[in-house]
Amino acid sequence: PSATPVANCGAPSAPCASIKDGLTAAAAASKSILYLDQGTYAEQVTLTAGITIRGGWVYSGGAWTKSCVANANTLAIIAPTSANKTVLAAGVTATLDTLTVRSKTAAANIGESVYGIFATNSAYVYLDNVIVNVGPGGTGVPGGQGSGGSGAQSCTGGSGGGDGGVGPVGAAGAHGTYDINGYTPAIAGTGSAGN
Repeated sequence: PSATPVANCGAPSAPCASIKDGLTAAAAASKSILYLDQGTYAEQVTLTAGITIRGGWVYSGGAWTKSCVANANTLAIIAPTSANKTVLAAGVTATLDTLTVRSKTAAANIGESVYGIFATNSAYVYLDNVIVNVGPGGTGVPGGQGSGGSGAQSCTGGSGGGDGGVGPVGAAGAHGTYDINGYTPAIAGTGSAGN
């Protein structure tokens, strides 16, 4: 993550400065493994067919070595605040190994869902020593306006009352669930009626 962007990156002496650039270089060179140095990568990653993204390595002095103490916590891919999905896999077969995938901290928009790994079109994503950590979804839509109030007749013949205020925002969506049919997102609650 601390590499300086360079053209034609990917050689041991010229690591790429992003996972995106690394995947491009690996595909161009017909490589099947992209090694990642420890640290935090703040980017949305689109997986490339047949390429394993593997953490647990350390780059130092122009050479790569396997870390004896590496685990999934020593490397994280975190979605930028503009993205509600961290890792995308569309119709590809790929592997993630020894890393953590995190969504952005929290949804910014009402009703927004957030995802760690978003696999579509019959994608197969193999996870080996991977932690997926996803923040809460967005809050629900505000409740409807309260019904009109009523008041007793006043001494001057008028009557009180008026429309109630708009209800509070609904509760944030809970975590979705996985089962044999895949992922089912949770839906945020609708706000209660105003008063």
